[in-house]
Amino acid sequence: MKKRPEKKMDNDSRAQNIEGVENDEKESFSSSKFEVVELSGKQTLKALARDIKPISGWIALCVLVSLVAVVLVSLAPTYVGNVVNIINDYVGGKAFDNDAFIKQIVVLAACYGGYAVFSVLNIFLMNNVMSRHFNNKLRIKMSEKIMRLPVSYIDKTSKGELIERMTDDVSVIGGTVHDMINLIVTGFFQLVLILVFAFMQDWHMALVIVGIGLVCVAVAAIMSGRSSKYFTSYMSQNGKLYSVIEETYSGMKTVRSYGMEGFMRRRHADINGRILKSGKRGYFIVNSMGPLMTFITTVAFALICLIGGYMIIGGVGITVGAVIAVVLYAQQLSSPLGSLANSMGMFQRAKIASKRIYGMLALPEIEEQTQTAKLECDAVEFQHVRFGYVPDTPVIKDLDLRVKRGQKIAIVGPTGGGKTTIVNLLMRFYDPDSGRILIDGTDTKTLDRDCVRDCFDMVLQDTWLFGGTIADNVAYGVENATREQIESACKAAFCDGFIATMPNGYDTIITQGAANISQGQKQLLTIARAFMANRPILILDEATSNVDTRTETLLQRAMDKLMTGRTCFVIAHRLSTIINADEILVVKDGEIIECGTHGELMDKNGFYADMFNSQYSII
Repeated sequence: MKKRPEKKMDNDSRAQNIEGVENDEKESFSSSKFEVVELSGKQTLKALARDIKPISGWIALCVLVSLVAVVLVSLAPTYVGNVVNIINDYVGGKAFDNDAFIKQIVVLAACYGGYAVFSVLNIFLMNNVMSRHFNNKLRIKMSEKIMRLPVSYIDKTSKGELIERMTDDVSVIGGTVHDMINLIVTGFFQLVLILVFAFMQDWHMALVIVGIGLVCVAVAAIMSGRSSKYFTSYMSQNGKLYSVIEETYSGMKTVRSYGMEGFMRRRHADINGRILKSGKRGYFIVNSMGPLMTFITTVAFALICLIGGYMIIGGVGITVGAVIAVVLYAQQLSSPLGSLANSMGMFQRAKIASKRIYGMLALPEIEEQTQTAKLECDAVEFQHVRFGYVPDTPVIKDLDLRVKRGQKIAIVGPTGGGKTTIVNLLMRFYDPDSGRILIDGTDTKTLDRDCVRDCFDMVLQDTWLFGGTIADNVAYGVENATREQIESACKAAFCDGFIATMPNGYDTIITQGAANISQGQKQLLTIARAFMANRPILILDEATSNVDTRTETLLQRAMDKLMTGRTCFVIAHRLSTIINADEILVVKDGEIIECGTHGELMDKNGFYADMFNSQYSII
């Protein structure tokens, strides 16, 4: 028997295919944008000021502490000069003034000691205020904003970019507020004090400090402006990196099963390379400011020494102590100028981060209606509903549907036909483009969303469990749930059997991602959660797709009992699960093309019959 030749893909072909995918990824990375409202610089500053206002008292205290520290350190060189003059007079043959010497030393020690104490206190206060008050509250504000945004925003926004803005961007803003205070106090105020005290010693040498200061400010302004474009690119790519990491690790099993580790590494390396490129240039400019400032202040230091030495030799009446005091002031100049240089770079990052954060916070929210009502959740009606996720591309074209309380309605059809979209519209995750959805005769658009959602229990194909106990997950959304209620719901959903085998039963901790229980067990727990809430209308979106045949049979019996007196919408591909439905709707291309009971639809020998027969033709 001749062996059939195997078809293999050579390495070059595979590499070309991967390279093509990578190029597509690059295009998607470059084109994807985190949705924000474009705010002007003035609008951004106003929004930032509103968030700073609650901690203005703490900031005022920090400013006061900083001022005291700056005044103390600025006074110190004058007393150093006085000590030097006392020693110089003694060397010159005058009597040593012991009392004056001790007094100057004590005051000098008090200046430096007080400066150290108030500096540490300032750091403690600023870190406490920025971390515990400003950063945390801003992150909470962003989290609450996300909860109020339309579901459509969450659907089209990458999780990685959301995380990046709530972590890195907020930290950048908090750090910049800290730097802003340092710039105002230890920057401008200390610079003014240095100049005042330097002029009190000698105006010739003080002019050198003025000239050097102006040069440093000009250099810092020019260089910070150049770094802005690099930080814009850096922060944009950083958000994409979060997205790639989230995708890679959430889909690690798929990555490994298809042998795509190399592709994911190259994809990760590609984004990292762009981050490195833009970050390297931006941070090079910012970090080079420090050495430049040091070089410029060193030049000032040398000039003051030369001018002071020349004046002493020339006998123009200046003391050695005055020269040393001005030299120390020139040395202190590096602190405010360094603060200025660092702040300039941080301000560029903060400006970008602020626009992105406050641009997101300015996004239009869900328009909540003021009307609330205690709905009986009896009748549900779709009247000529039309809807599309993308404008001019309808998924639901003209849906008419009337459902009475207690009916079990099954929705079937090909993938992309609009089945899940009907659920999205029922739950008001989205609103129709035209037409109306009525509950108890009331248009849901006129009702508060929470009021509408109180009618529904919902079990999705994609299960979601949080890190916590099994009992907590089952009772999710039900306040003050008792253990008896939880156990009753789990028995109804046939969860109690596998829960009894768990190490701590209902108190077993479900790990992050629910890795310690099977997919079927996860599905059963989410169904038990719906039974626990026991709301009038139950939506099952492929709820039995991830359980075995035996469990599915038991679960179907339990559902038949629990759905008595409740309206139920069942979306299913496995048609065996909906044979007993009161009415089956066949949805194709956004329209109901057939409806009736299982028997009636089979008798019609139409689309539904073809679907059913194709599933069970082997049997």
